[in-house]
Amino acid sequence: MPLYRNNDGALIGGDIWDGGEMLCIYNAVLSGFDCIGTSPNSLFAYVTNDQGATITRGQAVIAFGGTGNRITVKLAQGNNDANSAQTIGFVFSTSIAANQKGIIIIQGYFTDLSLFPTATWNDGDPVYLSPTTPGGVTKTKPYAPNHLVYLGVVATANNGSAGRMYVRVQNGYELDELHNVQAQTPSLNDTLWYDNSVSPGQWKTASIPTILGYTPANIASPAFTGTPTAPTATAGTNNTQIATTAYVDSATGVALSAYSMRANNTAASALASSFTFKDLGEQTLPVTPSWGGTAPTGGTLRYRWFQIGNVVHFNFAFTYTGAGTSNVNINFDHPSDMPVPVIFSGITATVTFLYRYLSYVATTTNTNPPTGWYGGLKRTATTPSTTYGWQFSGASIAATSWAASGTYFT
Repeated sequence: MPLYRNNDGALIGGDIWDGGEMLCIYNAVLSGFDCIGTSPNSLFAYVTNDQGATITRGQAVIAFGGTGNRITVKLAQGNNDANSAQTIGFVFSTSIAANQKGIIIIQGYFTDLSLFPTATWNDGDPVYLSPTTPGGVTKTKPYAPNHLVYLGVVATANNGSAGRMYVRVQNGYELDELHNVQAQTPSLNDTLWYDNSVSPGQWKTASIPTILGYTPANIASPAFTGTPTAPTATAGTNNTQIATTAYVDSATGVALSAYSMRANNTAASALASSFTFKDLGEQTLPVTPSWGGTAPTGGTLRYRWFQIGNVVHFNFAFTYTGAGTSNVNINFDHPSDMPVPVIFSGITATVTFLYRYLSYVATTTNTNPPTGWYGGLKRTATTPSTTYGWQFSGASIAATSWAASGTYFT
């Protein structure tokens, strides 16, 4: 049977070019061989150049569109998704003029290349789509914001045109192109989180406050709410870490949780005990002092006290416009607004001083240092036990002022 020895046979399918191989199958109906163009171990396509300029052998291309029964191609570049996502292969023809047809290799052994000089390439190097040169290649793996497209591997590096590679295009993916990621419309500062409330589970994007259900405090000067906790430092720690109430309880022996602050004796919380702070400022003495001798006249009698916990500090300052005579002591009742002093164990008599202080009395001339009078706070009656008074005495003087200060416990 004839095998087209002297003329071309009928090509019923596939593409074939000079020097190419073909598969011949005998057709008993036609009494002849049907021939199909083949290229073993390689995959090629017949395309149209839509670049608008000539593209040459060894340049990488993307599938851009279609015309008639052919796809159209343009030069690929790994600088963005549009220029790289549809990378399909390399120009195989020597060149393809604008709007003309030619062949590209999609997969297989690609020879006679001048892309891999030995100064920069080695056998076995990976080949990536260049993010800077249209149609170009690089051995440097691209990273965001560039796009990663793996084109194949160098089989032979060569300084001339005898370079070879195996083409196997693998396009990289955008994060939102993965099958279990829903991240098509992220906003600024969104993060990725896993949602297993849907089936199958999906990775999604959202802001941190949206994911947590609340807005976290700033690192700088955070404003906490609720009952924030922190690790408890070991005893004796002395640094800038946070001291928890547990650490303070251990260090001081005081259970702080049993106390609340009372501002001017007004409870700030409903805890069982309280830690008092009170300061009413300067006031006029509500009682009239009695003087030994002839009392000074025209007095301005001022006092002030404040309390922190169980400690009371006081100041008395009395000034007069008219001097007294032969003044040897001063007595006055304990102002009713001042806290009641504590009575120490064993003190029962009304004449015993609970607290003793040094006071000062002066004359109108003030040519000498003030005279010191001793005295203090004493109980003036046992019934009721809250009756107290102040008494100071000393050398005789024509008094025009008197002052005392000190501290007592309540």
